Amino acid sequence: MAMDIAMRDAAPSSPELLSELYSHRGADRTASGSDDVGSSSSSSTYDSVVDGDRPAPGSRSPWRLPSLLPARKGPDAHTLTPIYTDSAGIEWGPYRLSPDRFQLNYYPPTIPTLSHLYRPDGTVSMEFIPYPAGKQFPWSPIVYRPEPEVLQNLHSLIVGHLRKVGWSARSIVPDQKLFREGMWLWPPLERYRNSLQMPSRMLEGKLLRIPGTRLRRAIKTHKNLFMLKIQTAEGIRHVLATTTNKAHIFTPVYTGREGNSKLWLFYERRWNAFTASSGRSGTAFLGAMFLPKGTESLLLDSGDMKVLLPG
Repeated sequence: MAMDIAMRDAAPSSPELLSELYSHRGADRTASGSDDVGSSSSSSTYDSVVDGDRPAPGSRSPWRLPSLLPARKGPDAHTLTPIYTDSAGIEWGPYRLSPDRFQLNYYPPTIPTLSHLYRPDGTVSMEFIPYPAGKQFPWSPIVYRPEPEVLQNLHSLIVGHLRKVGWSARSIVPDQKLFREGMWLWPPLERYRNSLQMPSRMLEGKLLRIPGTRLRRAIKTHKNLFMLKIQTAEGIRHVLATTTNKAHIFTPVYTGREGNSKLWLFYERRWNAFTASSGRSGTAFLGAMFLPKGTESLLLDSGDMKVLLPG
């Protein structure tokens, strides 16, 4: 099988090494006497990755290519999340809130900052069923639900297949070596009623449109919506995946059709989650990551991913 997945620079191969690369020690953070991540006297690549709005000294485009929605001005643009210290004593964060785009910042899926977004709410995962071509699929309403077990198992499934063909992760932006393919992007967040939420303009205005528009196309040969099944403690979870060549709409990165990586978006259908009316369903957005070109063919050939077509 022809693959556009080349042997690449070695990526972190263990949780310990990954933690070492992406942790931000308190001593480093306070070296300049400031809590602003970007104002640290250190010029480490990690600092530039954490501060998604400011590139490292000397870095070049496409790190700062504008998104379709300009970065927000005012207090929200400079709000940082609390620092999270994991069980190994590794400090994660702080992460900057950027409500209009994902950031090239790695984060552990179990970070408590996001735990309120996937609390038990009586919802259950449901399978995506084919809808007649040209019909409106009932995607709405949509919420952000970054459930750690789902993200971790989905990541393990995809990366496991990639590693079998000799893949190692490449950097998305040459000047930002620490953020690589296969890492979950830090999500667009803003403070709303004393908690962090993904803005509706991102969920409904951007993320909801892509799968909805594609499923309405009456072109059964156009493979751009996929289904994956992953095993969790709750049982089988049905995950919808799609790709986009317009990463600049969601991130500060321009990949285009000729780039080596594609932005992948992942969703899940949830049953009776968003209204008191019995039988209502909606959509949960799970997360986004960059993966190498050729991943679609690899996963389809493995049998673990199937094309979702109009009925």
